[in-house]
Amino acid sequence: MRKIKWLLFLFIGFVYACNQNVQPLPEDGGALPVAPTTRPPVSQTPAPFSVPTGGGTLAGTITVTTELQERLNGSETLFIIARRGMGGAPMAVKRMRRLQFPISYTLTGEDQMVQGMPFTGEVIIIARIDRDGNAGPPQPGDMEGIVPKAMIGNTQLDVLIDKVY
Repeated sequence: MRKIKWLLFLFIGFVYACNQNVQPLPEDGGALPVAPTTRPPVSQTPAPFSVPTGGGTLAGTITVTTELQERLNGSETLFIIARRGMGGAPMAVKRMRRLQFPISYTLTGEDQMVQGMPFTGEVIIIARIDRDGNAGPPQPGDMEGIVPKAMIGNTQLDVLIDKVY
């Protein structure tokens, strides 16, 4: 008996709470008035999960020597790599297909391997035409061009692909 009283008390409380915001229907059969909705102002600050890409840009044109151009069949992949040193991990990478040289390129903080790191300073630019399309060490037949000292912020870094592995 005590459980039934307790359930009845909860039910009545629930019904009372639900009826607090209910408006009676208009007598003339018209629609209920709708309260204007207000949206909170849109924040101009980045969302907490966004990552700043701070830093500059590397840009230029990639060309291939005439001799190497003749070896291309159209199925290759171009990797444009910026790294701090020859043996280090890539700092930023861009992958391109459907190659038609000369190719303009741009690397920014959005192309970084680890987002949020400053994209500034001196780097090595490597442009590699990869025959199988897989990133990794160069394989026989891959082609490459290097700019050994490039400052991020330079937008006229032209790379000549002139080496075959």
